Amino acid sequence: MNIKTDSSNGVDPFVFCKNNNILGFGWQLENDNGDRISPKDIDECEYLGRLQYQSKGFVVSIHAFKEMEIDDLIWVRKNGIYYICRALSKWRYNNNDENCEADVVNIIDVEFVEVGTIESVPGKVVNAFRARSTIQRIHGNTENGKSINPALAATMKIYDEKTKTNYYNVDSIDRKNILEMFLPEDVEEVISLYLQYEKNYLIYSSSNKLDTQTYEFVMVSRDASHLCYAQVKTGNVSLDGNEYIHLTANRNKIYLFAVSQQYTNVDNANIIPLEKNQIIEFIYNKKTIMPERIKMWL
Repeated sequence: MNIKTDSSNGVDPFVFCKNNNILGFGWQLENDNGDRISPKDIDECEYLGRLQYQSKGFVVSIHAFKEMEIDDLIWVRKNGIYYICRALSKWRYNNNDENCEADVVNIIDVEFVEVGTIESVPGKVVNAFRARSTIQRIHGNTENGKSINPALAATMKIYDEKTKTNYYNVDSIDRKNILEMFLPEDVEEVISLYLQYEKNYLIYSSSNKLDTQTYEFVMVSRDASHLCYAQVKTGNVSLDGNEYIHLTANRNKIYLFAVSQQYTNVDNANIIPLEKNQIIEFIYNKKTIMPERIKMWL
């Protein structure tokens, strides 16, 4: 959840929420005369809000609070510090003067638990903050017909650790879901190490600073016979080999890695899709050479 409301000058809505142990958003309701009105329930709030605002953002936010259950967990952040908030109540509406000044009128009661900086937060959670939405669900994956959400399991474990409780009592997270904890930059680092260690390439360190969407970095074989280009994608993204075939001139090779394992048009001998299980085994087998953030998650 991004706590960014249309608050009055000098009022920080995040600080207001934290001081009052609430989370919320604005879209205050008024009648035709501009007077404040209070809906009797969340359905009436949605109905009146749709009439007044014609806003997709309002609809998404009110639906999220409508679905919110007690003990659900919500990530928020302020000045680079991340917090887990445990929901303590269902939706309620409060349009007193203080709430209106902060523009936080649609609210739930929560417990704030400070987690820390980005290094302590699952990568999938960090990625979710790139969206501009006020609030959104962090979805899981479907595996063998079963829904799994490693980010949720990790969030529960972090909550238990920070509160020194066993409130959620989560089982150990399966090692095959370790990549869900990494930032995109972490996954790129792993692929770079893998290609250097297992495939005997040397990296051109300046190449990963280029402003290009075609590949992440360039490497060279130790016998200098060809170059290697690597593309890495996290999330539910598919990689199409046809987009990279122009790089295969002069026997150059393309290594593709998608966390989703969705590849198309990779029947060219010089376009090599990497298997997720193989990369995970490499991470665990070569733990000593991994960056400190990755070691922490391991």
